[in-house]
Amino acid sequence: MNYQDKFAHVSHRIIYFLIAVLFSVFSLSAQDFENFRPTQCQGAVPNDFKNYATEKFRTEEQEINKSGNKSKQQKKLEKDFSLKSNFEINDLLFSGRVLFGDPMTQYVNDVAAIVLNDHPDLQKTIRFYIIKSDVVNAFATQQKIVFINSGLLAQLNNEAELAFVLCHEIGHIVKNHVLEGYLKKESCDWKFYEIISKIFSTINLQSTSLQCLQS
Repeated sequence: MNYQDKFAHVSHRIIYFLIAVLFSVFSLSAQDFENFRPTQCQGAVPNDFKNYATEKFRTEEQEINKSGNKSKQQKKLEKDFSLKSNFEINDLLFSGRVLFGDPMTQYVNDVAAIVLNDHPDLQKTIRFYIIKSDVVNAFATQQKIVFINSGLLAQLNNEAELAFVLCHEIGHIVKNHVLEGYLKKESCDWKFYEIISKIFSTINLQSTSLQCLQS
């Protein structure tokens, strides 16, 4: 390749580069970043955002006290769980990361209405909110709230996948999995504590007996 050919080759590459730069500049200018607005809550504030955790706990506490066929230990555990979970959920609701009334949340509620079309009672009691997070996750709470991360919505390919996620979380609420999981864990911890206590009591008793024999 002679000098003129090299010069022409380099010139063409420079021209292509300049065209690419100009195209990028025009593309960026077409995106109006100055008027960009993040997704925000819209409309009336739901009651979940208005009530204090203590008020929610007192209401649940009354329901637990009225429930029959439960031991004092189970009622205590349910009250402990209600207290902890209500404060944790309120921390999340008041964090500024939870959306309501926006197009994404409205879309999720529209799909949920179709899923729960044959279950009007559940449709009235279960609430759905979006969390501004890129983590792909969704979860249900004992308070009949389903939280869906915006990161999960971004990964969905179609409406059917969203319906599947909603059905999965609704199933946790209907089957009372959240509370049952907590009670099971606490029950295992309590049994483990009892076993350890008996072992140490036996060791202390044997040690005391040995000291008596030696004396």
